[in-house]
Amino acid sequence: MPYSFRRGTQEREKEMLGKEHSPLLPALGGCITQFVENPAHLSKFRLKSDLVAHDVALPPSKSKKEVYVGLHLQHIGQKNAVDFSSDEEDQVQDVSDKEEDTEMPDPSGLTDDDLKAALLELGVKAGPIVASTRALYEKKLRKLLQSNGHGCLNGVEKGVLYSDSEEEEENGEEEDKELGSEGEKEETVKQSDQAQQGSSQLTQEPVKDTFKDMFPNTDATTTGIYATRRRPIKGAAGRPVQYAYPDTPVSPTTLEKREVERRLVPIQIQILVFLIVMCLLYLIYVCVEDNSFGPSVALLDSLYQGSDIGTGLHTVTVNEFRLSQETTTMTDSGPKFKIFKCLKIIISSFLITVLLLFTIASIRTLSLDVNVGLQLARWEKTNNISLVIDHHQREELLAHFKEAIRIPTVSFSEKESNTTALREFDRLLRKAFPTIFSSSLVRHELVANYSHLFSVQGSQPDLVPYLLLAHIDVVPASESDGWEAPPFSAKEIDGFIYGRGTIDDKSPLMGILQALEYLLIKGYAPRRGFYIGLGHDEEVSGYKGAMNIVRVLKQRSVQLSFVLDEGLAVLDGVISGLEGPAALIGISEKGSATVKLSVSMLPGHSSMPPSESSIGILAAAVKRLEENPMPRLFGHGPERGTFEHLAHKFGLPMKFIMSNLWLFAPLMGRVLERKPDTNAFVRTTTAVTMFNAGVKVNIIPALAEAYVNLRIHSAQSLQEVLDLIQSAVGDQRVKMELVNGFDPLPVSSADEKSFGFQIIKKTVLDIFPTVTVAPGICIGNTDSRHFKDLTNDIYRFAPVWFKPGDAQRFHGINERISKKNYEELIEFYFSLIQNCDIQKLPEPHSSVHEL
Repeated sequence: MPYSFRRGTQEREKEMLGKEHSPLLPALGGCITQFVENPAHLSKFRLKSDLVAHDVALPPSKSKKEVYVGLHLQHIGQKNAVDFSSDEEDQVQDVSDKEEDTEMPDPSGLTDDDLKAALLELGVKAGPIVASTRALYEKKLRKLLQSNGHGCLNGVEKGVLYSDSEEEEENGEEEDKELGSEGEKEETVKQSDQAQQGSSQLTQEPVKDTFKDMFPNTDATTTGIYATRRRPIKGAAGRPVQYAYPDTPVSPTTLEKREVERRLVPIQIQILVFLIVMCLLYLIYVCVEDNSFGPSVALLDSLYQGSDIGTGLHTVTVNEFRLSQETTTMTDSGPKFKIFKCLKIIISSFLITVLLLFTIASIRTLSLDVNVGLQLARWEKTNNISLVIDHHQREELLAHFKEAIRIPTVSFSEKESNTTALREFDRLLRKAFPTIFSSSLVRHELVANYSHLFSVQGSQPDLVPYLLLAHIDVVPASESDGWEAPPFSAKEIDGFIYGRGTIDDKSPLMGILQALEYLLIKGYAPRRGFYIGLGHDEEVSGYKGAMNIVRVLKQRSVQLSFVLDEGLAVLDGVISGLEGPAALIGISEKGSATVKLSVSMLPGHSSMPPSESSIGILAAAVKRLEENPMPRLFGHGPERGTFEHLAHKFGLPMKFIMSNLWLFAPLMGRVLERKPDTNAFVRTTTAVTMFNAGVKVNIIPALAEAYVNLRIHSAQSLQEVLDLIQSAVGDQRVKMELVNGFDPLPVSSADEKSFGFQIIKKTVLDIFPTVTVAPGICIGNTDSRHFKDLTNDIYRFAPVWFKPGDAQRFHGINERISKKNYEELIEFYFSLIQNCDIQKLPEPHSSVHEL
């Protein structure tokens, strides 16, 4: 039914009833008008049956379907509308009296928050409702309404799409094709006629309740129709009453399981491939063993025969050659045949090797699915509190977040920061989160004057605590750089909040504290204790903030289960060829080093220059350094796990290559190194960032300096990189000095026994069911590297959505976050804290599928 007509029908129903009624009535009105079936949807056989049942003379047997449709509308359609509308009048009035105070709005007309609240009232905890998930939750709400008696329980909304039997459906499909475009035009006109019939139903007189007589033990529904699960049966108008069974709401775990089963290769195909490979191997073996009938021997013999003719030697046929070999009459045939046999063995071995590699790679491509994890396992049940943010709370949390952005907590250098802003930020935290600062479960302390450490006590001290980490400071920003809004204004543009720190790192910081505030307000007491650390100088290496927090925890002999800090994010459309968004959880960081190269020599006048100047010597050394990049190491670090986890979301041939990095890692590395943004995954990167020399135009400088910044690959150490730089420079006149640096961080666990990784992954999939989760590596560095002595597992992730171009906003201009995404951050940490309360992970569900 057209939406505009349905809306008009609902308004007329309100006027006739003369009072305000439940929002459920529009749905009933939709059921009332749609119950008059559209004959154009029925099969030709069904139309014939209805006409015969109503004593209507049938047209000639060769008549088209539209003729039967016209007779059906003329003789049956109006009668059905009258027979049905009288029942509906009483029922609608009864519903308006009984359901006057019920609030059950149409899902398509609800806002995201109202839709989430309606699902919660029906016992369904919904994740964030965004454009990609709204349709799923609307469908789930409609099904729940149907199962609770609030919808069209006789399935009349879908009933017209089904026939009485499978034979009728097949015949209907064939005859519907004959109608073509003319049938579609007539269908539109007939639907409008039926809508007019439906709008006049409320004025009809009630008739006898035939369903009640037929089924005395069946309860009435809100529409006045008595539903039964037996099909087909004949209703009051002599037509089948069809019931559409509501589908059970599907959980994200079930959806993932179905997706896994869909991707698996059937066992029959696996067995068939295995048998084919075995047959090929057997044929190759027979060819190798059979010297007289092998095709390779025949080919080589022919070549030998041709060479003899070309050189003027006597001609020997293939049969003569073989006969001579058997009788050993030709003395020179033996050595030559051994050469042919050797070549045959080499070629056959090569073909067998290639075939085996291709077979193994194909099986791995079809069966590899490392992304399943523990989603199909039986997780320990916890009574998680659901989060529903009302309008007042939303306005309040956004106001606090904007106020945090407006405070310019800038770190300029290790020795210079805005301490006034840091003190103001402390006052903001105490004002925005009063429950945290007053709760008996939370211990707060200032560290190094400006950093914060919150200790949340757990009810089970034997459970190892964890740490949520964030930082207060931001990098400098100036409106003159090209910002669309002042960088510390927190201005809202098109649903986005602009400002320095919206991504790095005040959104996770405020999100963690806001989630804890809501949990404490709801009376939550964690089973597993945890810490929240907020550093104040992360942007300048964190030597005062994070390192002092580590010192405090070490003094208390604290050991952590895992640490979660900022780092990677949810990438949507950023990775070319990837189907859908991907959440990358950083399991390591590249190391970092700053090296100073310098050349010293006696100064001189530019009128008498030497053959080589300090600038020339240093420039040549820098050139050699750039022309000889660090060795390619793709596949030897955590980047291999990233690509394998994402492989099933790519199409061929990328899926084939990424599923078999054990074979194609060198090829993949050569492809990735062509672009600067992907070259960072392949090797230790080298960047000359500063070059200083000269004080005057006519003086040859005595000193030239260059600074080189390196990001060290996980498979290398700092000392190895320094040795490679020294070797690449290759000039004793160039001095090398390490300004600062550290080795790559240890790689944290990401398998099915990894508590931290699996908890984070589960929480991500609970909030974003359509996202693919994979481990990753952080190219930059965070405060979390200082905590490596307190835990073996450090993860770097925040559920901030990055679309193409958003990565450049990080430390760049127009840094921003959407209001919806900020709420999703709060919900993520709200669920994560509760998910960590389980005592241990469930038993792993095997994700390896063998032939």
